[in-house]
Amino acid sequence: MTSELNDKEKNDLKDIEKFNTEIGQLGWHVEDKLIEELDISGIVLNQSSLVAVEFNNVTSRGARITGSEFKRVKFASGDFSNSQFADIRFIECEFAGVSFERSTFDNCTFTGCKGIRVKMSDAVFRKCSFDNYSDDSGIFTRAEFVNTNIRKPDWRNTTLYHARFDSTGIVDGKLELVVFANANIDDLSISESSIISCSFGESTIRKLQFNKCESKGVSFGKANIQRLIVVECNGFNGLNIVNSDCQMLTIEKCENMSEPKIYISRVDSLSINNCNIAYLYCVESEFRSGGQISGCKISGANFQGANITGITIKDSEFSDYLVISDAVIRNLSLTDVTYTKGIEIDSQNVKYIESDRFTPE
Repeated sequence: MTSELNDKEKNDLKDIEKFNTEIGQLGWHVEDKLIEELDISGIVLNQSSLVAVEFNNVTSRGARITGSEFKRVKFASGDFSNSQFADIRFIECEFAGVSFERSTFDNCTFTGCKGIRVKMSDAVFRKCSFDNYSDDSGIFTRAEFVNTNIRKPDWRNTTLYHARFDSTGIVDGKLELVVFANANIDDLSISESSIISCSFGESTIRKLQFNKCESKGVSFGKANIQRLIVVECNGFNGLNIVNSDCQMLTIEKCENMSEPKIYISRVDSLSINNCNIAYLYCVESEFRSGGQISGCKISGANFQGANITGITIKDSEFSDYLVISDAVIRNLSLTDVTYTKGIEIDSQNVKYIESDRFTPE
């Protein structure tokens, strides 16, 4: 059972410089203790172990902690901002309303931990790993994730405004209402995950890949994208790219993909291969520098008002309807393209320039 610190332990912590020299740097080993309403700013811990400890409304700004383990530790409503953590193992810990703003985490592991309204703005995670980390309404504004692995996260209402990701992967996760708005994504891979109503609005993206994911809403509004890749994502629904610039968009081997939308956007290179898509919307968008649609079955396609240059469509089938009204189509190449019986074609005011034409029988 958790007990309060005795008078000697409290007095030791009140003289933090002496504590660091005589205890903290040599290893502090604490178990089943309640630490509350103390200011231990500047604490230094090395090779320490804390088990079943509760920090309640503790201030510990500027802490420096290395080579230590926190197991079943609860951090509640405290302030650990501007701190440094290196080679730390957090095991089954809980972070509730606590601040780690502007703190750095190097080579740290978070296993079976839980965050509730944790404040991680401007925190930096380098070579860290998260395993079964759940988060509810955490704030990671301007946080950085570099060479970090995130496995089996369960994130809901997590805020990642202006966050940066590089050489980072999310695997087997549940992401719901996660906001990546204004993020700077150098290299982020999301694999084998469930994604519900997540937003990358106004983000700058060098490379973002979804692999074997299910989705019910992933949106990109006013984003600047170099490479967006969606591979082997069955049931990937509600991909929305609006008012965005995308150099390369690749969608491959996706079954039961529904309502991908590219609206008032520019895509330099579009590649859709071996997919089964219901209701493809590419409305009032510009497609440049070639690209291809190959080996696809598309039930309902809308290119109304699009400006299309150099696209190759081959070995593909269109059904239900095809809208190309008010489109300008240059250098379109059609090879082995088929149309189901009774397909509806709206081609009013379409303009072809040195192009093959959609000609269903």
